[in-house]
Amino acid sequence: MEYTKEKIKKLITEEKIITTSPRRDFKITGQHQRNEFGLISKDEKRSYRVFIRKHLKFQENFSIGLIYLPQEHSSIQLIRFNGNHGETVDNPNNPHPHRDFHIHKITPEFIEGGINEPREVEVTKKYGSYEQAFRYFCKFVNITNAEKFFPGIGQTDLFEE
Repeated sequence: MEYTKEKIKKLITEEKIITTSPRRDFKITGQHQRNEFGLISKDEKRSYRVFIRKHLKFQENFSIGLIYLPQEHSSIQLIRFNGNHGETVDNPNNPHPHRDFHIHKITPEFIEGGINEPREVEVTKKYGSYEQAFRYFCKFVNITNAEKFFPGIGQTDLFEE
Protein backbone atom coordinates (compact mmCIF):
# COMPACT_ATOMS: atom_id res chain seq x y z
CA MET A 1 0.00 0.00 0.00
CA GLU A 2 1.21 3.46 -0.83
CA TYR A 3 1.03 5.96 2.01
CA THR A 4 0.24 9.49 0.87
CA LYS A 5 -0.41 12.52 3.08
CA GLU A 6 -4.12 12.12 2.32
CA LYS A 7 -4.11 8.41 3.23
CA ILE A 8 -2.28 9.15 6.51
CA LYS A 9 -4.74 11.95 7.35
CA LYS A 10 -7.67 9.61 6.66
CA LEU A 11 -6.18 6.92 8.92
CA ILE A 12 -5.72 9.45 11.73
CA THR A 13 -9.15 11.06 11.47
CA GLU A 14 -11.50 8.24 10.44
CA GLU A 15 -14.11 7.20 13.02
CA LYS A 16 -12.80 4.66 15.49
CA ILE A 17 -14.26 2.74 18.40
CA ILE A 18 -12.49 1.33 21.43
CA THR A 19 -12.47 -2.47 21.30
CA THR A 20 -9.92 -3.30 24.00
CA SER A 21 -10.38 -1.47 27.29
CA PRO A 22 -7.54 0.40 28.93
CA ARG A 23 -6.33 -1.00 32.24
CA ARG A 24 -8.10 0.49 35.25
CA ASP A 25 -4.76 1.50 36.75
CA PHE A 26 -1.67 2.57 34.87
CA LYS A 27 1.23 0.11 34.89
CA ILE A 28 4.38 1.58 36.42
CA THR A 29 7.58 0.95 34.48
CA GLY A 30 10.65 2.78 35.73
CA GLN A 31 9.75 6.45 36.12
CA HIS A 32 6.63 6.22 33.94
CA GLN A 33 3.00 5.19 34.14
CA ARG A 34 1.81 3.34 31.04
CA ASN A 35 -1.51 2.28 29.59
CA GLU A 36 -2.93 1.31 26.23
CA PHE A 37 -6.13 0.30 24.49
CA GLY A 38 -7.24 -1.08 21.15
CA LEU A 39 -9.35 0.54 18.45
CA ILE A 40 -10.99 -0.52 15.22
CA SER A 41 -12.24 1.59 12.34
CA LYS A 42 -16.00 2.06 12.05
CA ASP A 43 -16.08 -0.25 9.02
CA GLU A 44 -14.06 -2.81 11.06
CA LYS A 45 -11.35 -3.05 8.39
CA ARG A 46 -8.45 -1.34 10.19
CA SER A 47 -7.01 -1.84 13.67
CA TYR A 48 -5.21 0.65 15.88
CA ARG A 49 -3.66 0.90 19.31
CA VAL A 50 -3.38 3.93 21.56
CA PHE A 51 -0.52 4.18 24.01
CA ILE A 52 -0.21 6.54 26.96
CA ARG A 53 2.95 7.31 28.89
CA LYS A 54 3.15 9.76 31.80
CA HIS A 55 6.17 10.53 33.96
CA LEU A 56 5.59 9.86 37.66
CA LYS A 57 7.13 13.14 38.89
CA PHE A 58 6.96 15.53 35.96
CA GLN A 59 3.32 15.81 34.86
CA GLU A 60 4.25 17.83 31.77
CA ASN A 61 6.27 14.86 30.47
CA PHE A 62 3.75 12.65 28.65
CA SER A 63 3.07 10.98 25.31
CA ILE A 64 -0.23 9.88 23.81
CA GLY A 65 0.08 8.10 20.49
CA LEU A 66 -1.95 6.39 17.78
CA ILE A 67 -0.44 3.30 16.19
CA TYR A 68 -1.88 1.84 13.00
CA LEU A 69 -1.69 -1.97 12.75
CA PRO A 70 -1.86 -2.79 9.03
CA GLN A 71 -1.95 -6.43 7.95
CA GLU A 72 0.63 -5.99 5.19
CA HIS A 73 3.18 -3.90 7.09
CA SER A 74 4.70 -3.56 10.52
CA SER A 75 2.96 -1.14 12.88
CA ILE A 76 3.12 2.58 12.09
CA GLN A 77 2.94 5.25 14.76
CA LEU A 78 0.84 7.86 12.96
CA ILE A 79 0.71 10.68 15.48
CA ARG A 80 1.90 11.41 19.00
CA PHE A 81 0.86 14.22 21.35
CA ASN A 82 3.60 15.26 23.78
CA GLY A 83 3.95 17.55 26.73
CA ASN A 84 6.76 20.05 27.16
CA HIS A 85 9.21 17.42 28.34
CA GLY A 86 12.35 19.49 28.06
CA GLU A 87 14.46 20.78 25.28
CA THR A 88 17.45 19.63 23.33
CA VAL A 89 19.42 22.66 22.31
CA ASP A 90 21.17 22.28 18.97
CA ASN A 91 21.49 26.03 18.71
CA PRO A 92 20.85 28.27 21.75
CA ASN A 93 19.26 30.88 19.45
CA ASN A 94 16.83 28.32 18.03
CA PRO A 95 15.84 25.78 20.73
CA HIS A 96 14.23 22.48 19.80
CA PRO A 97 10.41 22.52 20.14
CA HIS A 98 10.34 19.85 22.86
CA ARG A 99 10.27 22.70 25.36
CA ASP A 100 6.69 23.37 24.21
CA PHE A 101 3.60 21.18 23.97
CA HIS A 102 3.95 19.55 20.57
CA ILE A 103 2.61 16.97 18.15
CA HIS A 104 4.70 14.51 16.13
CA LYS A 105 3.29 13.30 12.81
CA ILE A 106 4.42 10.59 10.42
CA THR A 107 5.07 11.45 6.77
CA PRO A 108 5.01 9.27 3.65
CA GLU A 109 8.77 9.82 3.33
CA PHE A 110 9.42 8.34 6.77
CA ILE A 111 7.28 5.29 6.04
CA GLU A 112 8.99 4.77 2.65
CA GLY A 113 12.35 5.05 4.42
CA GLY A 114 11.39 2.35 6.91
CA ILE A 115 10.91 4.80 9.78
CA ASN A 116 7.62 3.94 11.49
CA GLU A 117 7.80 6.66 14.13
CA PRO A 118 6.58 10.23 13.61
CA ARG A 119 9.42 12.72 13.54
CA GLU A 120 7.81 15.78 11.99
CA VAL A 121 7.16 18.17 14.91
CA GLU A 122 4.54 20.89 15.27
CA VAL A 123 4.30 23.13 18.35
CA THR A 124 0.70 23.41 19.55
CA LYS A 125 -1.39 25.64 21.81
CA LYS A 126 -4.37 23.24 21.61
CA TYR A 127 -3.57 21.79 25.04
CA GLY A 128 -1.59 22.72 28.12
CA SER A 129 -1.81 19.62 30.30
CA TYR A 130 -2.08 15.85 30.00
CA GLU A 131 -5.84 15.96 30.67
CA GLN A 132 -6.42 18.56 27.93
CA ALA A 133 -4.13 16.67 25.55
CA PHE A 134 -5.99 13.40 26.11
CA ARG A 135 -9.38 15.03 25.46
CA TYR A 136 -8.05 16.74 22.34
CA PHE A 137 -6.36 13.51 21.17
CA CYS A 138 -9.59 11.47 21.46
CA LYS A 139 -11.45 14.13 19.49
CA PHE A 140 -8.66 14.59 16.92
CA VAL A 141 -8.32 10.88 16.12
CA ASN A 142 -12.12 10.54 16.17
CA ILE A 143 -12.75 7.97 18.92
CA THR A 144 -16.53 7.93 18.95
CA ASN A 145 -17.10 5.88 22.11
CA ALA A 146 -14.42 7.45 24.34
CA GLU A 147 -17.03 8.69 26.86
CA LYS A 148 -17.97 5.08 27.66
CA PHE A 149 -14.42 4.32 28.82
CA PHE A 150 -13.42 7.79 30.04
CA PRO A 151 -16.50 9.40 31.65
CA GLY A 152 -16.44 13.19 31.46
CA ILE A 153 -13.91 13.28 28.64
CA GLY A 154 -16.24 15.41 26.56
CA GLN A 155 -16.29 18.18 29.15
CA THR A 156 -13.82 20.94 28.50
CA ASP A 157 -12.38 23.34 31.02
CA LEU A 158 -12.48 27.13 30.92
CA PHE A 159 -9.30 27.45 28.86
CA GLU A 160 -10.06 24.94 26.14
CA GLU A 161 -11.71 25.59 22.78
